[in-house]
Amino acid sequence: MDKNWMTIKNRWSKQYKQGVESFIEFAMANSGAQAEIRCPCIDCLNSKTLGREVVRIHLILKGIFFLQTTGEDGGHARRGVSIRMSADGRRTLEE
Repeated sequence: MDKNWMTIKNRWSKQYKQGVESFIEFAMANSGAQAEIRCPCIDCLNSKTLGREVVRIHLILKGIFFLQTTGEDGGHARRGVSIRMSADGRRTLEE
């Protein structure tokens, strides 16, 4: 599955939305008989199981949480990526 869409800053772009759709289709196909999947948005962090429409909305409005890996560092997560919790409880991903 192509993961390049995850790095697109413009979450309203056609390419990002197509990536979200592909991700949701892949996740649903691999979830067995489940009607819900774990939401990988920057707020849920895979801790909540939600329906496909809610996951779609979260990924477009909030963005996806991921740690980018490269072959240059042996496949380890890129350094300098962190999650910041604001006073109102919102999480944001910082690079």
